[in-house]
Amino acid sequence: MAEHYRTSIRSDIDYLLAHMRPEDVAECLGGGSSPNEALAYGFMASTRCLTLIEPGNGAPAAMLGVTPSEYDCAGKIWLLGTSAIERYPMTFLRHSREVLGQLYGRYTLLYNFTFVENEMHHRWLKWLGFVFLRKVELTPDKFFYEFVRPKAEPILDERA
Repeated sequence: MAEHYRTSIRSDIDYLLAHMRPEDVAECLGGGSSPNEALAYGFMASTRCLTLIEPGNGAPAAMLGVTPSEYDCAGKIWLLGTSAIERYPMTFLRHSREVLGQLYGRYTLLYNFTFVENEMHHRWLKWLGFVFLRKVELTPDKFFYEFVRPKAEPILDERA
């Protein structure tokens, strides 16, 4: 339901910077960006940028979105969050599939890379149906898993 997420606003970045999970900070730094750079880029470049809301107090729990890639049909999905996504795992998981559906938009494929040490992200991505393709070194001595998920669409029966 929409009350668990909303379109991101600029002040969400400030909140997330002050409360970001250490694993997400490490993922940003391992990829060569500061958390501020990663959030600002995601906020500005995403075709859709959403903020997950923490139950009870309404604070931002995470920001996520999809940025364009060099391929017209593929978008780069991203998420950076606070410990609220670990404190409220059922709420987070329950609404993740709905949010994922909001993010595909014009893309038929979503992909990106996740830091090998960010195990919570790996479990979430697998739960959403993403497939891990390979382990790559994106920056010196920092390894990431490449992941991908095509948009689920009904297959048209040519005989019908």
